[in-house]
Order: sequence, then structure tokens, then C-alpha cells
Amino acid sequence: MRGMILTLMTLLFLLVTGVSAQRVVDTRQFGLIQLGMTMFEVQRRLGPPTDAQYGSVLVSQAANFVLIPSVKARWFYRGNDRVPDTEITFINGKVANKERISQ
Repeated sequence: MRGMILTLMTLLFLLVTGVSAQRVVDTRQFGLIQLGMTMFEVQRRLGPPTDAQYGSVLVSQAANFVLIPSVKARWFYRGNDRVPDTEITFINGKVANKERISQ
């Protein structure tokens, strides 16, 4: 129950803070993301994700991104014509999978 309240409060905060500029993930930086890295380490290297999913809660284009403790989370970074979209999956706050998504 506390986790759900925290998630809802964070979601409301993110919705109020506005929309961030779209930023494409640097290919070199994406290559440096390793399994087991924490959310904080990934955010420090790639910046905040374009969209994030925490359980069933989808947070879209958050200006002041907040890390939400969650058993499973997925972060999405948009690509462009030359760089495909990126998805990073976290389990218990650590990278469990990373992949480029073909369009």
C-alpha cells in the first residue's frame, strides 16, 4: 500500500513538472551500460529516460525525473533515423537487460 501511494505521488509530481526535451541516446554511452548497474548509474550516464514504466505505471517525458523503487522497471529512450530506440529493463533497481528496438 505504501509503495502504491509513493508511486502515485511521484507520478502526480512528474505530471505537474512538465515535459522534457527529447534527447537521443549516445551510442557510445549505451555501449557502456553493463548488467548489474544501478538506476542511478544509468541515469548519470544516459540522462533521464524519455518514458519509464514502473509496474503498471507509465511515466512519459518527465522533466524532473525521479527514481521510483520498484521490483521491475523499464526505461525507454527514443532514437532517430540513425539510432534505434532503446529499452533498459531493471530488476530490483539493477540492469537486467538492455536492447535496441528495431523500428
